[in-house]
Amino acid sequence: EMFRDYIASQKHLEAINDFYVNTYHDVSFKSMNTKDFFYPSPDTNTSIDLNFATAQTYEIMLACDAYRAEALSLDERVRENIEDLDLSDEEKINLAKFQTSFFEPYLDVKIEIKQNNHSSHIIFEYNIESKKGSHFVFEV
Repeated sequence: EMFRDYIASQKHLEAINDFYVNTYHDVSFKSMNTKDFFYPSPDTNTSIDLNFATAQTYEIMLACDAYRAEALSLDERVRENIEDLDLSDEEKINLAKFQTSFFEPYLDVKIEIKQNNHSSHIIFEYNIESKKGSHFVFEV
């Protein structure tokens, strides 16, 4: 899992796959055609919102151990700048390689409608600033 529950680009997915292979020594994903399974957003100007980054995201970005990453992800303070993260100099250098922010105006909306033994799903991105939805997916 990465920020906002989606993969930002094919390059991003490849970085995640490489991290997985190096960590778990499992090459099963290398043979899959990932373009059939993942939808990268066409918005290439997105940032990683550090107020919602998962432990795995911090581990990849900061090149830190799992315990440090978990501590950062569990800290519930609202952060407004890099100094609020209390990072080491080396972690700041590693983080600078990524496009980050402290407020991303997009919501990933998932709606599930159930009736009897049937269910439908609606998934879309919602821009808080423009008040518009996009990238709708309907599953019946």
